[in-house]
Amino acid sequence: MMAGRKSAARADDQTVTEAVRTAIDAHIEERRRDTDFKERLRRRHEEERALYERLAR
Repeated sequence: MMAGRKSAARADDQTVTEAVRTAIDAHIEERRRDTDFKERLRRRHEEERALYERLAR
């Protein structure tokens, strides 16, 4: 699997690290445009905030 990553990165004149960063950045941008994901993220944030508030008492 690593050989495939290396080959793909080299074909784009990138290191594997640069290719991974690029893929992560693209994934994050895609998620920012996904309204369902943003709603799930908002709900998760609210649940965790409530948990932290209870723990802080």
